[in-house]
Amino acid sequence: MDCRRSDGSWPARVPAMALRPDCGLNTPAAVLNSVRRPVGSAIAVFILLFSLNLPGQNAAAPGGFPANGSKSATLLGTHSDKRVVQTGRWYVVRQFTVDFAVQDSSQTYCGELVTTVVNEVDDLQASQGQTVKLLQSGKDIDVTLQNGRRIRAYQVPANRCQQK
Repeated sequence: MDCRRSDGSWPARVPAMALRPDCGLNTPAAVLNSVRRPVGSAIAVFILLFSLNLPGQNAAAPGGFPANGSKSATLLGTHSDKRVVQTGRWYVVRQFTVDFAVQDSSQTYCGELVTTVVNEVDDLQASQGQTVKLLQSGKDIDVTLQNGRRIRAYQVPANRCQQK
C-alpha cells in the first residue's frame, strides 16, 4: 500500500506517517514513541531509588547524633545575658549571650553563643547536666543536644566560664 496523502503528496513529517496504522510502523518516530515511555519511567524509578539510598543522607548515628568524629560530653553550666539592641530607627531586637561549659573525658571547653532565638537559649539551659555530643572544629564548638538541636558556638578561654 502506498503511504501518500489523498492529494497524492508525501507527508512532510515522519510523525504524520506514524498516525496511519498501515504506514510508518517501522519509521524511527514510531519506534521511539513505543520505546520512550518504558525507558523514561525506568529511569525515573532508578533515580528515585538511588536518591533514597545516598550514603550522605544517613549521617546520623542510632542515637540521633552525628557520627562524624564527635565526642560524648556533659554540659556543665550555662549563664545567659539579655540585652536589647536597636538595629534601625524603630527596629528593636532582643539579643542573648549564653556562656556555657562542656566537659568530655579529657578537657573542658567553654563556648559563647550570641543569638536572637529564644528557643536555642531555653534548650541549652534545659540541657544542663545532660549528655551532649561535642565536635570541635578550629575556634568553633558544635554541640548537639539530646533533642537534636545543633548549636554552633565560638570557643572562648576557660577562665571566661569560671567568672560567671
